[in-house]
Amino acid sequence: MSSPREASAATRPWSLARRFSDDLSGVFGSVLCDVMVVGSATLGDWQADSDVDLVCVVARTPDPAELDTISRLHNRSRHEYGHTIDAMYVTPECLSLGPALSTRWWSPSPVSCTASRRTGS
Repeated sequence: MSSPREASAATRPWSLARRFSDDLSGVFGSVLCDVMVVGSATLGDWQADSDVDLVCVVARTPDPAELDTISRLHNRSRHEYGHTIDAMYVTPECLSLGPALSTRWWSPSPVSCTASRRTGS
């Protein structure tokens, strides 16, 4: 049986993802379809100093103003949440192709506020 402290640490990435997705809802509204936790949290390897990795499904391509706002959210995530929040933004159509076939994954750049095209790897 795990201790309350271990259980709390295990659920922490999901509570951070929920807080971040609430903030994203303020940017996207109903355009935000889903937020999925991926990476070390789902593999059972998340540590107190780990980042939180997300895949955010959005109904349409983020416009420049939205990209600017979500870039700022990501850039200040360590200060706001105590952890860096990394995310990929993808439409449902592109998600259905899978990362190996899709060339339309967006990730806010920590340096500029423009969309970057990524291939999943």
